[in-house]
Amino acid sequence: LAADGWDRRRVPFGDHLLEAALNEAIDLNGSSDAIGGVHLVLALFFFPGCAAAKVLQRCGIEWRPLRSLARRLTGRSWFDW
Repeated sequence: LAADGWDRRRVPFGDHLLEAALNEAIDLNGSSDAIGGVHLVLALFFFPGCAAAKVLQRCGIEWRPLRSLARRLTGRSWFDW
C-alpha cells in the first residue's frame, strides 16, 4: 500500500490513464478544468491490453466514432483547434 492507503498495483497504468484522459479533455473541451467520464473512456483506447479496452472493443465501440460524438456534444469542431 502507498502512503495514502491506495494499492497502486490495482491500476498499474492509472497515472498514464489520467494523463491520457487529461489530454482528451483538453482536446475536446479546450481546457483542463475537468476530466469527465467520456474522457476516461476515450483514454482507455490508448491501453489496448487492458480489460476495459477489450470489453469496449468486443462491444463494437471504436475510438474515432466515440470521439467524434463527444466532439459534437461539446460543440467543438476541427476549426476550434
